Amino acid sequence: MKRTDKILKTIALGTSREILRQLAEKPSTVGELRRGSKKLRNRVSFYKSLNRMVGLGIVVRYRDPGVRGLVYGLSKREVVVDLKRGEVKVI
Repeated sequence: MKRTDKILKTIALGTSREILRQLAEKPSTVGELRRGSKKLRNRVSFYKSLNRMVGLGIVVRYRDPGVRGLVYGLSKREVVVDLKRGEVKVI
């Protein structure tokens, strides 16, 4: 599957969009993300979406010395779909 298709498939999921919405407000740990929304209660869907976005470079995962556990944040602020060219750019 092409990267373009993977990005579109991932952001089409409600779980992914909810994670992105929360991360747009502030970087968060897994616990903070899951507590922040009832939409993120399904553990399997949550981790699958989060890890897929990390793999695609939309979300970054890092350690913050002042925080217990990993912190996730947006690495990109926009996803632009060019329908004529069939391209997706993550900016």
